[in-house]
Amino acid sequence: MTLINKTLIASAALLAVAGSAQAQAQSNVTLFGRADASVGKPIGKSQTGMYQGKGSLLGLKGEEDLGGGNYAFFQLYSDIFLQNGTTLTGDGQSGRAGFWGSRSIVGLRNKEWLIDFGRKLTPAWTVGLQADPWGTYSYVTVNTTGLFGAGLFSSARNQHAASVNWNSDGFFAGLQVAEGDPKKVVTRGGGPNPVPNMPSIVADGTRPLSIGAGYNKGPVYMGLGYERTGYGTTALMFSGTYDFSAVKLWVGLGAGSHTNASGEKDLKGTNMLIGATVPVGIGELRTSYSVLSTKARNASGGYDVLKVARDGQMVDAYPNNSRKFGLGYMHPLSKRTEVFVNYARDQKAYKEKNGFDMGLTHHF
Repeated sequence: MTLINKTLIASAALLAVAGSAQAQAQSNVTLFGRADASVGKPIGKSQTGMYQGKGSLLGLKGEEDLGGGNYAFFQLYSDIFLQNGTTLTGDGQSGRAGFWGSRSIVGLRNKEWLIDFGRKLTPAWTVGLQADPWGTYSYVTVNTTGLFGAGLFSSARNQHAASVNWNSDGFFAGLQVAEGDPKKVVTRGGGPNPVPNMPSIVADGTRPLSIGAGYNKGPVYMGLGYERTGYGTTALMFSGTYDFSAVKLWVGLGAGSHTNASGEKDLKGTNMLIGATVPVGIGELRTSYSVLSTKARNASGGYDVLKVARDGQMVDAYPNNSRKFGLGYMHPLSKRTEVFVNYARDQKAYKEKNGFDMGLTHHF
């Protein structure tokens, strides 16, 4: 029996035994969410339009007290496009996600342990997000061209997944395993217009695995994540922050690769991010600089920067290669409402290197 299976079984057994107390309590259900809209211009586009910053969200969550410090819970999240009222469903390791595609889990928890089943962010992805001052907030400045954000070497979410999480006195660890895909070609890093010379990335039936661990207490956060996907890629990432009160520093490092059917690493990537946030009155000033480099294996066994043809010349493929600077300000109007403005410039964008957004977010 593998270590992963032992961990899952032991955690489930612990919660099952602890939850055997017959305390009866009424379950509670909470409706919550976020309404978010902005006006701006993404990098690479020439027209200004209506977009969103962190994105709008509709959620349901609830839990029941089982007694003895144990709880049963569920969480259902749906990403909403406020511009037209549609949902962002996204793809998963085992097919297209549905209305509750952002998160749909049920589980058991106590003070230190949590086990859940369904679809949610992977532990490694969660660690990686901690390096970015914007988190997932601004489509302009966020490190969406980062190692994990570009979708080359890791997945934001797995579905048909089982997760175990532990935390104690600031230390934390998470493990997630999911069902593997049948064999199929997976488009990565190119969206509707994939990079022509990018190696084929094929789902091979491998069971996806994601691990995250670290320390988060007081002014210090440090996290390390590892992910193995079902399509031959692996990723390793580190994130850290330190809050000096007058300024908070952010740093992230990542590396990933794809191994083809012949056992060769035909695609490699590295990512670095540094950032800072500074309190300004009741608001917050944010800045970051991120670098992403993606290389493909050449005929001689070495690696060259991934290129793409643009206007008759070969240039570095964007957003798989990126040099992005971001600067922004967030100002709260109340505990639940804030306005924001952000600017970014990506030196690797072929055209329209500058982008901006300004908008309003309300939490309910």
